[in-house]
Amino acid sequence: ESAVRHYLEHAVVQEAWHLGVSFDDYLDDARRVVRDRQTGIVASRLHGRWHLSFLARLERPAAYGGSEWVLVAYDVQLGYWWTVHRLWRGLEEVVADRRREGLRWLRPPT
Repeated sequence: ESAVRHYLEHAVVQEAWHLGVSFDDYLDDARRVVRDRQTGIVASRLHGRWHLSFLARLERPAAYGGSEWVLVAYDVQLGYWWTVHRLWRGLEEVVADRRREGLRWLRPPT
């Protein structure tokens, strides 16, 4: 399953979540990002398909070298959640991504 693969890659291998985080905790963080009214929402075309990306700050583990920003991306055209991961360079990683076309903030993060 794709969600398990992303959990193993981002939470376990990259240690972008706290040590010992469970798969359910990882999914709960994704749900929290999507539901939070302070979460930023951006629409853009990536890899030729429209995505909605939800961006919010979550506490990051001390061992993780990236930012506190978490991205939850939904592939609109395929109709499924595409990824959940932490951004290494923060929001700049999304805004400056030259692969993204037509980037429009539907709700800037607060």
